[in-house]
Amino acid sequence: MRPCLLLPLICASLSAQNFVEGHVVDAVTGLPVAGAYVRGGYEIQGDPLPITDAAGHFRIEVKGKTLYSWVSRNGYVDFTRQLSVKPESIRVVLTPAAAISGRVVDENGLPVYGARVSALQYITENGQRRLRARKLSETNESGEYRLFGLTPGRYYLSFEPRNFANWDPGYGPRYYPDTQEADKAEALDLQAGEERGGRDFPLRRQPGVTISGHLVWPDGFVQKGSKLPRLANLFLQSTSYLGYSVPVAHSSSSFSIAHVPPGNYTLRSWQGALQPQIGDPMADMALQVSDIDLHDVSLEIHSIEPQDISGIIVFQGNTKRGPMTVTLQSGYGRFTSVLSNPDGSFVVKGVLPGSYSLEALSTLVEGQPKSNGNLIATELGGREVRPMNFQVGTAPAGLLKITVAALAGKITGKFVDAAGRPISGAWLGFVPRDGKQPSYAQTDTDGTFIASVWATGQHQIFVVSTQDEFDALRDPDFLQANRSDYPPVTIAEGDNPPLLIHKPAQ
Repeated sequence: MRPCLLLPLICASLSAQNFVEGHVVDAVTGLPVAGAYVRGGYEIQGDPLPITDAAGHFRIEVKGKTLYSWVSRNGYVDFTRQLSVKPESIRVVLTPAAAISGRVVDENGLPVYGARVSALQYITENGQRRLRARKLSETNESGEYRLFGLTPGRYYLSFEPRNFANWDPGYGPRYYPDTQEADKAEALDLQAGEERGGRDFPLRRQPGVTISGHLVWPDGFVQKGSKLPRLANLFLQSTSYLGYSVPVAHSSSSFSIAHVPPGNYTLRSWQGALQPQIGDPMADMALQVSDIDLHDVSLEIHSIEPQDISGIIVFQGNTKRGPMTVTLQSGYGRFTSVLSNPDGSFVVKGVLPGSYSLEALSTLVEGQPKSNGNLIATELGGREVRPMNFQVGTAPAGLLKITVAALAGKITGKFVDAAGRPISGAWLGFVPRDGKQPSYAQTDTDGTFIASVWATGQHQIFVVSTQDEFDALRDPDFLQANRSDYPPVTIAEGDNPPLLIHKPAQ
């Protein structure tokens, strides 16, 4: 055999290749799924799209010890997992996808073309519970729509006329079956593989109300005898329906908005892609709209000024106290870091309005013990916010409270179906009684998992189809609807006895 002298890296790579075999089965029936595509980024060699045969079998060549797999087939929820390459066969379980369909018609019963229909689910973000779109569809020339590829769960439908509203703004967004208010929308609970048809939207013209007022400029913004400056942009944004954001007609001294449906809104200036600068004008005002016109609204303009945000780090439970580096990074890439004091206090200076992400990391400082805590919760001004996306406005932000904790317990186990067969690549969520800091684990090729939790005590087990659905573990609707799927478990400090979790039969 010819020695590998000139190409040692290539030969080493070839020697590390493995063949992995597996089967793809239906999560409901347990029957093999033929014609499923199997691929996995750079880990799969040769044919980039192996296809399962009539027995659901596939065989792929893999380099390395980890398989970043993606399995798909029409009519099923995509399977995207990171799996360990082991000698035994991989068993991939595909969940049949659900779908919602219907028509959008106008007041005369005629089809509406190009309307957008969204399948929404609740999430909790920055301390507020709101609906987020999971799937989008547009109506065809017959007014028909179909939202497919949905994972099992609870959904709400919204309708937005889009192009149809350009010539008649009286047509605004609505929720199924026929309401402008999100809390009055009808919930649709979908099972695996369920086709829910007949969800029709009647298009209705709602005159809405008119909002008008004047801009109040602060002293010093305008020199005597000169003209008033003009805001770069002014938008009215719904706080419940994020698809509703309309530009506001305005001058340097007044503004007017027509056909506004009832609801809660924020009227704010928006500088587009431009980075906020000290001294720039900015406006931000909450509005509650009923069925009565709002006139003489005073929108106060603020001059953008930096502010210093005081904070405190709270070390939860038996977490070792120590210095931590707190970093705020703006949506424009600008970041500021500060080291916390021995008592956990800190001050971040020169923060401008905008969207921010937060990071708190343990830092080794000579003569001081190093913290073993990890960031698990954040509050700004007494309101819970997400560390990856929260807003700082022109008003004083208030205290930035960061809660950190060390891992309290570890639990291992195996996740199997009703017949006792392992389920690979499933995402398990362990939610403590207070619901504040869920922990996650993903099952391996043999159904085993390892989960580390931040708090001891009773936890409820939940299963989600994809990592993107972890937001559901903070949704009261989802928790209530699925609380009885699995019995609760009590997790003690340190290592716990292994669990055997059975997935209920469909």
